[in-house]
Amino acid sequence: LANKTVSAETGGGLVRCEANGKGDIISLVVDPALMGLGEKKMLEDLVVGAVNQALDRARQIAQDELGRVTGGLPMPPGFLGG
Repeated sequence: LANKTVSAETGGGLVRCEANGKGDIISLVVDPALMGLGEKKMLEDLVVGAVNQALDRARQIAQDELGRVTGGLPMPPGFLGG
């Protein structure tokens, strides 16, 4: 899972986040155009949104991989932190 990656973006690509299948954040990129706006709260919201989307996608690929390995046996709710 550490080798599988997902990405997400908010603000039309102004903030991009990449995570691996283990749920680790690999990168976070903020478009320099946002830095001069002085909208701290908006930037924080965009970062949180991108990170949450990337982590949701990471959990999904982990769940898909686990399902493939276990032959589709159901796992307990919350098993992957979702």
